[in-house]
Amino acid sequence: MNQEEKQEWVNALLIDRLRFCIKEEAEIYFSYFVHETKDLKFQHIYNRKTAIEFWTTFSNSPNGGTTRMEEMVNYVKDQIENKRR
Repeated sequence: MNQEEKQEWVNALLIDRLRFCIKEEAEIYFSYFVHETKDLKFQHIYNRKTAIEFWTTFSNSPNGGTTRMEEMVNYVKDQIENKRR
């Protein structure tokens, strides 16, 4: 995702959702999109400490490349439905 407008949109969404994690009213399971589902690495963000830790390491340019979006969405859906992380 190398388009600046998309990066700004994702950043705004994350900041908004992190507000609720800081208040311990929400949880986020975040992973960068990668080429292969086996390479997904989720961070669990659920309070002020984990939100700050996440934000200090967050990058708009983690690895570049393309993502097979449909495969990723279906994989994550399956993980959620089967309560895996």
